[in-house]
Amino acid sequence: MTRPEVTLITPSLPGRERMLAEVVQSVKAQTVPCEHLWQIDHDRLGPAPVRNKLLDQVDTELVGFVDDDDLLDAGHLELCVDALRESGDCVAYPWFRFNHPRGWWPLGEFLQIQRPDGSKVHAFGQPFDPAALEHNSYIPVTVVARTECLRKVGGFPIPESAEWPHDTAEEWGLWRRLVADGHAFVHVPAVTWTYRVHGGNTSGRRAA
Repeated sequence: MTRPEVTLITPSLPGRERMLAEVVQSVKAQTVPCEHLWQIDHDRLGPAPVRNKLLDQVDTELVGFVDDDDLLDAGHLELCVDALRESGDCVAYPWFRFNHPRGWWPLGEFLQIQRPDGSKVHAFGQPFDPAALEHNSYIPVTVVARTECLRKVGGFPIPESAEWPHDTAEEWGLWRRLVADGHAFVHVPAVTWTYRVHGGNTSGRRAA
């Protein structure tokens, strides 16, 4: 059997076992072999400490993240892995669709890149812009990355810490750590996963 080169990490919360089970099934359906590490956060530590703990256990070259309220298309990992192979970059990030009871998501600004000059463009299909990343987080946590890159910069910052005094968006803090360390990202201009809006989401709580 081919040894997996990717490990996926999922933090979860008590009471979300049904969603977690659905995520597990979407991981099993991937077209490339992968491992899956997940943990239910009974102590309510937050996703950043859980992701960092699981990151320490990863023994594959690549690592990806999928939250318990996301669902991956079967080709998600394959497209991201191919993009990393071709580009040599640290992080590959694709795009997503919304699954909202009303068919829309009110935080539309999250879908845009704010340029240094103040202008905004839709983030889908745009090349990675590290300068724009200083202004807002337009890359969700559902990415695939080189494990050693993430370990080198210390993983996710802890919200409400001295470095990251915000109460969420810790993935934005990680992206900024990576950019500061000289790493590049590659955008995969394809929709490969579903963001399920259910009222308990933390993405989009734009404290940062």
